[in-house]
Amino acid sequence: MRTNLKTGKTGKEIEIAWLKTVAAFMNSDGGILLIGVDDSGKILGIDADNFANEDKCRLHFKNLLNTHIGAEFTRFIHLKIVTIQGHTVLIVECERVRRPVFLTMRKQEDFFIRSGPSSMKLSMSQMVKYLSER
Repeated sequence: MRTNLKTGKTGKEIEIAWLKTVAAFMNSDGGILLIGVDDSGKILGIDADNFANEDKCRLHFKNLLNTHIGAEFTRFIHLKIVTIQGHTVLIVECERVRRPVFLTMRKQEDFFIRSGPSSMKLSMSQMVKYLSER
């Protein structure tokens, strides 16, 4: 959730990457994000994040949502923590939200949608068109 597995260090870019996906799911048709599973389906877990316990993990998750997406949207995001093949995996279920969901980073707001297997940032004009056709 917060550790770059290539460098072994925590990094904001790791957190922002999955938050983009959450916002994109919410702006599109919803979806499920697995944190701790790579793109090929290999289960890696979140052990490298070194949370003291499940509550600390949930608190960090909730704080990131509140900071970057907004507390008013947390009711549309459901976190399950499961153990698969001895590894802790986060299952993040995102509901579709009718109003726009923005990802806030350094006082800048970005709008993302899901496009196939990726999250795509829309320009202001693309966002207005997308929302008017929704």
